[in-house]
Amino acid sequence: MKGNPVKILEQPEDHFQPARIRSLITLTACVGVVGLLLAWVWLGQLPPLMKTMLTGAITAAAVSAFVAGNTCRLRDIRKRVGNQVRAGQHDQLRALATLPPRETIRHRFAVAGVGTALAALVLVLAIVDARGLDNGVQLTVTVSVLGLVACALCFVGGSWVRPVD
Repeated sequence: MKGNPVKILEQPEDHFQPARIRSLITLTACVGVVGLLLAWVWLGQLPPLMKTMLTGAITAAAVSAFVAGNTCRLRDIRKRVGNQVRAGQHDQLRALATLPPRETIRHRFAVAGVGTALAALVLVLAIVDARGLDNGVQLTVTVSVLGLVACALCFVGGSWVRPVD
């Protein structure tokens, strides 16, 4: 194997085709769920400030959770390739040149985790703040809970798509 150049992340086109289709379907599903939820927020009878707060929180939570899930997948690929290098299946320098460094993965996950946590906190605070509304209390609570569910679904969706590095 030493004389043969081994491509780690680059494989024949027919190998990537199912991954691209699965990634497109997953990404479309995540965007669709968040889009439907945001449309429900803007069509509902809520004060403009609550609409804006829910829109920002749901969008930030979904994007951050998707990036966090995708980073978990990237970390797993790096770990798998590292195990293959230790087993002698790949050249160490070639493997390190094709994969992002650990620090990049760690910082990316930290930023996505903080974004997800802050956006989820805003959704919980929207539930608390909904008590003072004259109308739209049930809608605010329902949308906030569904926003947290969409956040979890986007995390899972991010872990299914091909890693974005």
